[in-house]
Amino acid sequence: MGFINQKRILSEVNPLIESLKNGGSENIILQGPAGCGKTMLAKIIARSIEEYSFQIPVKGNIKIDSGTRVQIIDEIHELRSFEPLYPLLDSEEHVFIFCTTEYGGVPEPFSSRCIRFTFDRYSNDDLTRIVFNYAKSRSYPVDIYSALLIA
Repeated sequence: MGFINQKRILSEVNPLIESLKNGGSENIILQGPAGCGKTMLAKIIARSIEEYSFQIPVKGNIKIDSGTRVQIIDEIHELRSFEPLYPLLDSEEHVFIFCTTEYGGVPEPFSSRCIRFTFDRYSNDDLTRIVFNYAKSRSYPVDIYSALLIA
């Protein structure tokens, strides 16, 4: 999947993707530090299932695309009110994938309706590999020592 480090999450997500492909309706919260791949993984999961709707709350509000089964909502902690989503989370009509850097901003009744995955911070070795792989993918001349300095 192109992820560095988050092996624990990937090992748990793969069976979940299969369940969702077979009609499962689990809701997911991906939480962790900025830049660790939450939104990327949300899109990978969604693409594995079917087309999806992606949005970030604007002024604390979101609009659900009723014609799309998979809904990705990034920065869910920005939402003004979580209560209107409870019936949708319970309805099993949609699969919601939420991303947040501020898990404390998500109320317990909301989070209890979701499977939660917590991303780990990257180590210096992980950051070095990310820089090195990115530079190589863009055909930038870089060696591992330069990548280490950048990381």
